[in-house]
Amino acid sequence: FPSHDTTNEKEMKKFIIAGTGSRELVKDHKEWREVVDYLIDLLYKAHEKHGDNLLIVSGMAEGFDEALAMAAYGCQLPLLAAIPNKGYSKYYWQNNSLSGEDRMSDFQNLAKYAHTTGGVHYVCDGIYGPDGRHSNFHRNEWMVDQADIVWVYNPTTRGTAQCYAYCKKVGKRTFIINPNKGE
Repeated sequence: FPSHDTTNEKEMKKFIIAGTGSRELVKDHKEWREVVDYLIDLLYKAHEKHGDNLLIVSGMAEGFDEALAMAAYGCQLPLLAAIPNKGYSKYYWQNNSLSGEDRMSDFQNLAKYAHTTGGVHYVCDGIYGPDGRHSNFHRNEWMVDQADIVWVYNPTTRGTAQCYAYCKKVGKRTFIINPNKGE
């Protein structure tokens, strides 16, 4: 018998926006605030278009990833935290924060929001993936593979450049985030 399910499959599919960008953004408070405000504006527009099917994926690094997670929180949109490995937050947010401070509580607040709205996904079991590459690179590729579009901020920094190159390699749509250009 034919299915009588009236649920539109398009309504069920999430529209996923992932983001990648420089950790260095955490050092420039003025730019960080401008980026967050710009992302909030973009996310409100994306929500108008995609409604409750919208899901935001952050790689949970300081800087741009953090700004994207904060913008998702500010718009009350579901956030999926893509974390490279279980030791990531202690290493990058607590012991080696680019701010020079222990920022573990900031990380934990964002991860808690993600846990209650979109989920938390640890990409690798340890610092390195099964192929010997750093888990940060595996996280980047996992996010791209999940996303419908990837928002990219400052694609010249090492990790962001790797992620952006992967987007191009697999033909993923990208959008360069530049709050000063009003794009």
